[in-house]
Amino acid sequence: MPGIRNPRLTVTETVAEPDIGNLTTPGSVPCLAMTVTYEAMFKGMELDLPPGYGFRERISVDGSFVQLSFEMISVSPDGPQVVPREVSALVDKSLVIGNAGPLETIPIQCTITLAAEPDTRASAETNVVELPGIPVDTPVGEAPTVLQRVLTWIERLITQREP
Repeated sequence: MPGIRNPRLTVTETVAEPDIGNLTTPGSVPCLAMTVTYEAMFKGMELDLPPGYGFRERISVDGSFVQLSFEMISVSPDGPQVVPREVSALVDKSLVIGNAGPLETIPIQCTITLAAEPDTRASAETNVVELPGIPVDTPVGEAPTVLQRVLTWIERLITQREP
């Protein structure tokens, strides 16, 4: 497994146009200039990956949906390696602080994950089930049946039951 050494986060408040967030309203907003530094260490078995594989770096801000990095890190199969990493981004402050008030202290922490890619878990798709809708041209004689289907569907939505 790869190692992570000396993880460090620095955060500075500023007003700027963010890299992450505020996509609909361009312009300067309160931002956090976030920088994550660490050393990625690779040795042993992880250097013996098949062709087409690498390591995915994920850096996310805990307690939010903000992801600072989703990059591949290239490593060579030669001996132990230490790869210095530095990832910086301007993040819309509202994405990180949530509903916290202006006088509250807000702890900010990031999680760094290194994983072999592509993911080797098995996956498969099931068959397709056609869920019948209500046809617009339903004859009047079938109205009670259609109404019963609609009411059953609404009841399932309300009670969160499976069909």
